[in-house]
Amino acid sequence: MSNETPHGITYSPDGKSIAAGVWGAVRIWDLATQQATDYPTKLKNETPRRVSFSPDGRWIAAGTFRGVRVWNVQTKSYHDYDLPLGNATPRRVHFSPDGRTLAAAAWGGVMTWSLVDSTKVGE
Repeated sequence: MSNETPHGITYSPDGKSIAAGVWGAVRIWDLATQQATDYPTKLKNETPRRVSFSPDGRWIAAGTFRGVRVWNVQTKSYHDYDLPLGNATPRRVHFSPDGRTLAAAAWGGVMTWSLVDSTKVGE
């Protein structure tokens, strides 16, 4: 492990891995193998403060500069959900219990997006 302080550590739903924000990425550690995989953020100099696994463990989300980035844990592909709140970075990001909606809180507001069709549901 490098000289970094992980932020917002969380277990995967199956308990086989943990994830946290580190410098420029979300890092997932496989607890059985101790192998770590990084999922890059928008900016190399940002550290996600909170991360969240989807209920099925297939996706991981984190607040990034001006939005939320959601990565596929297996392929590392991602989709960005933008915030119309200037330079706000979400401090809290959570999946709905069914994994179909994503919510993020930033600067006094809450945004929600449908993960089925990537549309904004509400603010």
